[in-house]
Amino acid sequence: MISAARSYLVASVLMAVACGSERGAGSGMADDSATDSIQVPETSVTDSGALQVPQPQIERLQGRLLETGPDPMVAVTLQLDDGGSVNLIGDFESELHRLSGATVAVTGTRRTDHPTLGTFAVRRYEILSIEGVKPEVGIIESYETEWFLLIDDTPVALADVPDDLKTRDGAKVWIIGERTQTRLRIQSYGIIRER
Repeated sequence: MISAARSYLVASVLMAVACGSERGAGSGMADDSATDSIQVPETSVTDSGALQVPQPQIERLQGRLLETGPDPMVAVTLQLDDGGSVNLIGDFESELHRLSGATVAVTGTRRTDHPTLGTFAVRRYEILSIEGVKPEVGIIESYETEWFLLIDDTPVALADVPDDLKTRDGAKVWIIGERTQTRLRIQSYGIIRER
């Protein structure tokens, strides 16, 4: 069982290398990237003979979001607090684009497929500050003539709701405002995700 798993792994690697060599052979030029891009993760075989591939390490990064690069390939880049930077990808990429300029913390895994910066696949994120203030984040909802921000299933009544925001029922938004005993008075806001 163990030798069968090892044989399968070796055969898979040899097949990948052979395919990479064939791509370079037809062009008359050696394609170093074909073999350099093949990364075989360190694997191990359990006592039962199952092949184990290690999972990527989950990390938390913090910094300021920027949009970088030329149209139409604008990337969302996290400028890290330590001076480095990394391009962000994943299901939240469009939301992070809309948060350009905000300070955020992202949780996810690093990847090495970007030629200079590398990429970071975001699994979740938290907005730490916009305009130097931590915003409230939630879903904007209306009920009869009232407007609410649904934060983790808790409705917060809103005051001074701009007309534009009243057309965004169901959108994910950030709001900076003044909290009273009964309401959140809106001073500024932004749309993170349309309904």
